[in-house]
Amino acid sequence: MRKLKIGYWPLTKELNTAGDRRRLVFWAQARGHTLVTDLNQKLDVIVASENADFNSSVFHSDGAPIVFDLVDAYLSPKNPIDDLARGIAKHLSGQITGAVRPFSHHVRDFCKTAKLVVCSSIEQEVVINQFNTQTRVILDSHDEIPFLDEVQKSIGETNVTQILWEGQPATIGGIAQISSILTTLSKSKNLHFNLKALQRSRFAISSLNKRIHLFEVDSGVP
Repeated sequence: MRKLKIGYWPLTKELNTAGDRRRLVFWAQARGHTLVTDLNQKLDVIVASENADFNSSVFHSDGAPIVFDLVDAYLSPKNPIDDLARGIAKHLSGQITGAVRPFSHHVRDFCKTAKLVVCSSIEQEVVINQFNTQTRVILDSHDEIPFLDEVQKSIGETNVTQILWEGQPATIGGIAQISSILTTLSKSKNLHFNLKALQRSRFAISSLNKRIHLFEVDSGVP
């Protein structure tokens, strides 16, 4: 594959959030492609994150093809009120220009605009395929997490299998929904779960602690 000059509308300007560095940034560096955030230049392809202004003129010209990196389930909002509130908040913050609409509507229309949509699960792929059949599942790179020699950690029992979960506080609610099953497995299968939230969230962590008692929860990166 020839080396590409890729324009990227990232999640963060510093490109240091997990969604940036473990996805496009990792891929581009591993393959020797050039990654730039100035989209007003000649580019081979433009990749838009979920924090892009989907109504920006850079996405609606006859320039480089658009790839949409959609890793969160914004096409399946919890309820219409949250969906509309997110759209209003993004409009007021200046992230999204144009008319005020539920955020899922912006995401849906941008899926239709994009040449290709990249997501992170087969469940997402099924939903996105309704709006763009050119959808691919690509998982995050976890090369930045070192594989360490097995260490027995004392947690009151021996021969315990340790399982690490890492993610954003917003996704902790999904774990809470299956907390009773996980707690049963912890007891019957000698499993111990360690949860690592990438950003601090006291409310989410305290809520989860009320439901799960056999888990260790770290509420943020030092």
